[in-house]
Amino acid sequence: MKKKLLVLRHAKSTWAKNDFNDHERKLNERGIDNSKKIAQFMEKHNFLPDYIICSSAKRALMTLEPIVKKWTKVPKSITQEMYLASPEVVLSLLKKQNHFSQILLVGHNPGLARLVTDLIGNNIEKLTDDQRYFIHKFPTCSLAIISLSIDDWSNIGYGIGNLEKFIKPEDII
Repeated sequence: MKKKLLVLRHAKSTWAKNDFNDHERKLNERGIDNSKKIAQFMEKHNFLPDYIICSSAKRALMTLEPIVKKWTKVPKSITQEMYLASPEVVLSLLKKQNHFSQILLVGHNPGLARLVTDLIGNNIEKLTDDQRYFIHKFPTCSLAIISLSIDDWSNIGYGIGNLEKFIKPEDII
């Protein structure tokens, strides 16, 4: 059975003068609106995760909030390990998941952009220039949907993913 990975970068956050603690930064108004839009998109297109792994940063948790409101019974892990995580750290978290077929990650750049690029590998050549540009940039509150031809998360690795969809909030009408 194929696995599916939903990769969501946190929504737009505040940059107040007194924000000395990056981990505690909150979403700004645009970020709150966009997180609601992406949750509605996921619901409309039936991208229902059966497990969620989310950074413990305030902006990631606030991005996740509208999704969790729609699907209250989905188990989740809120972890410091996802905070500014490298692709290698994210892969190690995914490899531990045996009972799920569709996992949502909520985290940060540059790690998520690198993860998506590395998972797609040479398949990135099949994408348009615009798609490649936005994957490398991975704007806030963007969602990458990657299908993986693996039966077990322990087999996840670079170059085995196919990008099904890449959605930015402004793409949602």
